[in-house]
Amino acid sequence: MSATHIHMIFETGVRAGRLAPSLHLMCPDLAGLEGLALVEAVRAAHPGVSWSCGPLPVPEVGLVPAEVLGALAGYPLCVGMTEEVPDPAGVEMLRCLTGGVPGAMPEGAVEIVALGQEVRLLLCSPVAAGARDLVARISFEIDDMTGEEIAHATAWLRRTLGVIDLVLSQGQGKKDRPVTRFDLLADPQRLGAVGDAVFLQTTTLGFREEIVQRRLLERWPEVAGGQRRKRARRPGGGETVKVEADDLAELPTLQARRAAARR
Repeated sequence: MSATHIHMIFETGVRAGRLAPSLHLMCPDLAGLEGLALVEAVRAAHPGVSWSCGPLPVPEVGLVPAEVLGALAGYPLCVGMTEEVPDPAGVEMLRCLTGGVPGAMPEGAVEIVALGQEVRLLLCSPVAAGARDLVARISFEIDDMTGEEIAHATAWLRRTLGVIDLVLSQGQGKKDRPVTRFDLLADPQRLGAVGDAVFLQTTTLGFREEIVQRRLLERWPEVAGGQRRKRARRPGGGETVKVEADDLAELPTLQARRAAARR
């Protein structure tokens, strides 16, 4: 994909489960030579594109030289997310790339490019607004909770701020034990809090987490006949409508609910 915009995001804190309060979870390590060299290589490979960045992890403020803090004025900082002090050369490169302001990731297609152990960049090309977005995915398996405990945990997790969806499925795990697989989608900005909720509500000792890209149809809500509906535009221009299930719940039969859903 030919990039028209490059967005830098921080990885600092991800492996420790401490995520920056932002969608932008990973970025060049401004304290390391690896990050600087890789950013320079990407800049050479994509001349003329615009740049932006997510929040910058820094140590406690008292540990950061005043000149570095001054150079980062106007940039969002995640204080205490790292013990590494940003290198002045890295900060200067950041300011040069972004024009002295952090900017923002534009709407559009996103390709996640891994460029090393501590560096991730997003290459962005414009597409129809809302066609794609990024979500966090958490998955794990449980083999030592009762059905009642799983039901309670599921209810609490679905109410957790930041959880978009939660699906349970059955499988067979180690020692041929039956397992329940939890698969959550979450707002990346709240991934840390959602992960904490997983540990509080289940017996899992760990889970898999990743940032994934979704493709979405253009859609919008509407109300007709006292019912809430979602209308979506399909490829080719056709439209489909779905009535909110809660607005059909009081109808007494399946036939009546299906008929109302097609209105």
